Amino acid sequence: MTLLKKHICVIGAGPAGLRVTKDLIEMGHTVSCFEKMPKLGGVFLKTYDNMRFVSSSLLSAWSDYSDGQEHSPTYWTADEYISYCEKFAEKYDLLKHIYFCHQIEEIRKNVDTGKWVVTVQEVIPDTKYKRCIKATDKALALLRFSLQFDAIAVCSGANSQPVTPIFKGQHIFKGEFIHSNDYLNPSRFEGNRVLIVGSGESAADIMNEVSKVALKTAIVIRGKHGHIIPRYQGNSNSVTDLNTNRCRYSNSYIFGDTIGYVTQWFKYIISKWNFRKKDISANKIIAKIAELNMEQKTSAFSKYGCKSSGFVEAIILRDAEMFRSEFELVENGALFKDGKSFECDTVIVCTGYKSAFPFFDKYHPEISHAGMNPRLNYKQIFNIQYPKEIVFIGFVRPAFGSTTAIIELQSRLFSYVMSNKTQLPSIEEQQLDIINDTIEWSSRFKYDTNRINSIVDYQLYCDSLAKIMGVMPNLTELFFMNPYLWSKIMFGPLTTHQYKLRRIIFLDSEINEATKIIIRQPYGNFLESIITASFLVFGSSWRFLLHLVCRLDPS
Repeated sequence: MTLLKKHICVIGAGPAGLRVTKDLIEMGHTVSCFEKMPKLGGVFLKTYDNMRFVSSSLLSAWSDYSDGQEHSPTYWTADEYISYCEKFAEKYDLLKHIYFCHQIEEIRKNVDTGKWVVTVQEVIPDTKYKRCIKATDKALALLRFSLQFDAIAVCSGANSQPVTPIFKGQHIFKGEFIHSNDYLNPSRFEGNRVLIVGSGESAADIMNEVSKVALKTAIVIRGKHGHIIPRYQGNSNSVTDLNTNRCRYSNSYIFGDTIGYVTQWFKYIISKWNFRKKDISANKIIAKIAELNMEQKTSAFSKYGCKSSGFVEAIILRDAEMFRSEFELVENGALFKDGKSFECDTVIVCTGYKSAFPFFDKYHPEISHAGMNPRLNYKQIFNIQYPKEIVFIGFVRPAFGSTTAIIELQSRLFSYVMSNKTQLPSIEEQQLDIINDTIEWSSRFKYDTNRINSIVDYQLYCDSLAKIMGVMPNLTELFFMNPYLWSKIMFGPLTTHQYKLRRIIFLDSEINEATKIIIRQPYGNFLESIITASFLVFGSSWRFLLHLVCRLDPS
């Protein structure tokens, strides 16, 4: 098909906006990207000082910009990732398409021209965050203007507004009450008694930091905590998301919790046995993680991940406390439903964020509603009312895996659709797919779906986008033609390079580069690979026998 060049508005210059801008320009479209902050980085400009990624550099790096460290991956800090984004933008000459200190005020559809009218306001740089200080010396006129576009890519991020619950008794609590959004470092809590509310990665990391300086620290988990997987495997420097691989996640969902339990049991037994060896504390942490995961009977197949062992470290190493019940605040602390109490000077709530799209609220509140409820969009990307004109990139939360990897595939699919390289299904088929996906994710992640309305299985979701684009790796062919590469794909980390191996779609140079990077990636943990492979072989054999029986006896 002939390419009709489009003029596209990208909202936000965080990872999603940067990725979309690059992919659309590469396809021959024109892009104007508006960012209200004074520099690249998005939400990572605002994070606490010692923030560190929970997906390793292997899964966080994009397939067309390697950091060259695939053989020894690590976890980037926020500053390191911002630097990575800046170098990516420099390599692909993207900064000339990005307008910093520009905020989208409103968007409306011009029914006469079919264009989208976007009103933009130039704003004073926000320098309350230290990563933004001296980001720009440009004199701003604070102009307000409107432009017309063929399509809008919303890449403004899922962490728009902090969610701060109101707890019973909060009005009489005499201490400090803050959201993790306002947490920068632990220094201000030195000598205090601090209660952390939440069970995700921010809560775990913040508790670990605060417990080093606070007089007393506790965490309260009001339901099931995230399935805990530490950043590193055991006592080694090997990143744990090497185990986010096809061997594990190709297993049937019905085996998921069993696989999780067996894996945790083995880790528990091994760490207990290792108590007699050096580094006793590390083994106690591993044993406690396994104990907590087994106690609540969840796995990476059914529960969002807490990819930080921070709160467990605080409990084991610094005698922090953990409470697992609802509570109310009193003058000097918290009173729990089970009768226990904790005196505290500060409460830090790590209760997440919600998305907000005020620029749609005036003229298109239905689009804003769909953005806040991602399951209403096709593949949680394409607005069902305007599927080729309004997209939301970067609003999917994988239980495990990497958001930045998902962003790359979402962006690639959007650029393919805009360039007529890929056709979306009919509206009826999209609506049916939305229903089926909602049922799938809601049943799979039944513990979290009401609270995290964008949660997906990393491999299943990535593969679903790849199938639409026709870029799924041919595993059967690879098994016979290149078994070494096949083994790396099955037992190494699932990165976006796996979706750049089809010769019909990609140049030989792109395939060769993707292959080299996949081969440089380490394998996952041997014990976990044995366990997951055993279940995979068993499940495949069971399905084959069932299929054979059904063919022999059609009745």
